[in-house]
Amino acid sequence: MSNLRSAREAIKAEISHIKQGRDYYQMQLDKLETALAALEFVDVDKKQPVKSPNVVKAKGKKTIATASGSTKIPSTRGDFWINLITDQPQSAPDILTAAIAKLGLPATKEVKAKLSARLTNALTQLVSSKLIRDSGARRERRFFK
Repeated sequence: MSNLRSAREAIKAEISHIKQGRDYYQMQLDKLETALAALEFVDVDKKQPVKSPNVVKAKGKKTIATASGSTKIPSTRGDFWINLITDQPQSAPDILTAAIAKLGLPATKEVKAKLSARLTNALTQLVSSKLIRDSGARRERRFFK
């Protein structure tokens, strides 16, 4: 009997170890996808920095730039991202463009980078929870319901 208990405890310990590793690599994957998504919007040929406006209008409300000069972006929780996904396959940049338009924000590098990071997390979670589907990989990856 003690061998069975030892085997059960060893299996439980191995499962715990694997889950910790999975969580670690999922976190690493999320960080790398966020970094990659942010880099996709960097224009390496452009030498001039983009200046963001001090005040922008979003959904009829004024959003004031913070002290650091960055634009405050409204919340994108709940059904925001899933409502942008349609039955037709769309790339992440297409979804990002739709999100910027829906929020009524200027398409500055800063806004794109912040929303891109949110989008990457949202898409990862929506696909893993099977609320949406995806096909392809990297730049060919498309998302749909």
